[in-house]
Amino acid sequence: MSIMIREYLGYEGFDVEYNYNDAKDLQEGLNDQEPISPNSLMVDIEGIHVGPTRNFTRYMESALKSSERSWARPYEKPLIMHHNEKDGKIIGRIKGVHYTDINTRSGTGALVFTTNVPDKEGMEQVEDGRLQTVSIGIIGHDVRCSCCGHNIAEYGPCEHERGQIYDGEICYWDIYEMEGKELSYVIVPSDIYAKNIRIYKPARNKAHVAENLNTYKGVSTLNLTEAQIKKLQDDLKVFQESNQKLEDQLKEAQDELKTTKDELKAAKECGTGEEIEKAEKEKSALEQKLEEAEGKLKQAQDSLQTAQGELKAAQEELKTTKEDLDKEVSLRESLESQSIAQNSATKQMLVENYSLLRKLAGKPEVSAESIQERTQESLTDAIKDLKEEIGGAANPVTITTTSNPTITESIEPTVKKEKKASNIDLEEGLQSLFSSVAGNFTNK
Repeated sequence: MSIMIREYLGYEGFDVEYNYNDAKDLQEGLNDQEPISPNSLMVDIEGIHVGPTRNFTRYMESALKSSERSWARPYEKPLIMHHNEKDGKIIGRIKGVHYTDINTRSGTGALVFTTNVPDKEGMEQVEDGRLQTVSIGIIGHDVRCSCCGHNIAEYGPCEHERGQIYDGEICYWDIYEMEGKELSYVIVPSDIYAKNIRIYKPARNKAHVAENLNTYKGVSTLNLTEAQIKKLQDDLKVFQESNQKLEDQLKEAQDELKTTKDELKAAKECGTGEEIEKAEKEKSALEQKLEEAEGKLKQAQDSLQTAQGELKAAQEELKTTKEDLDKEVSLRESLESQSIAQNSATKQMLVENYSLLRKLAGKPEVSAESIQERTQESLTDAIKDLKEEIGGAANPVTITTTSNPTITESIEPTVKKEKKASNIDLEEGLQSLFSSVAGNFTNK
């Protein structure tokens, strides 16, 4: 037995279903690569984190890791609203899940869900921020009381109540093993860190992505690196300081020239010839100094204008290249997610065909776990061998005639012809059966 848990802290509270008949070993169908609409939206979500929730459940690292495979296999689990599994709307599907403890929102390990949202209303609400926080729906196989260690999933509730304090310790339900059932957008999540972390468009097609990944080398292809732009900014600052200094010097020279002109005017009115001559020389010197200051200021202003233009162009180029880089990173991650899903679907198909061929060959059953551990290449070779073995054993049935006084010679050729045709039909039937079951894998 198992227990179904929905981590929703909202109007319905914490939803638990005891004695849940789980489908842990059920093969619900092959996870063929589902199409991804180019007009849809990709959303990466930190869905659940290692540690306690506000529902007084605690997720162990082993639980998160053990559930990775179940979220997208044997079928892609749904992305829905408010845990409404019965008649709610599916707005998307989970394309892949991975566990990470690097740079998570909680600082602890987390499951990061890569989801695809093709629903128009869902995309709109994700993009405008209305759909942000999430809650997981899981099937717990090993859920223990933190006070007594009782396995609630296997044997039902114990005497301790979740969230109550016993001997100074809060009682939690510690989840050690689980599998994914669905992921929901909710208004109030029990895991306060469970929310969208990245929104982007899906890859247009694999060929385009591969071509871009082979040719794109990242930031190193920039004409100007960030360090070079930093240097331009520093140079611009120096130009601005130099320009201000020259402007101050120009103003000082203009003030001195004005003072000298006033002195010259006064000397002409009541001074001696010697005083007038001295004032004239000072005026000439100051005019020359002012002219030089104006020239330097103009040169500095031209350099400043050039530097500002170069900096603006460099910043625009960096912005454009960063946007291109972000797009390529999104394409890379989307491709990797699709590749993981495709490999999983192929592996599952090989496993099922291998099991079927073993049954047709009359061989004993092998555990699903041991088959899953084999590589795709190993399963492909095994399927080839089984087909050859079954094909060699399927010899045409030999039908012999018997003497019967009631059969005349005139109808004997007709009977033989029908038996021959039966043999041919049997061969063709067997060949068609094995070709349809395993023909896709003999050429790999």
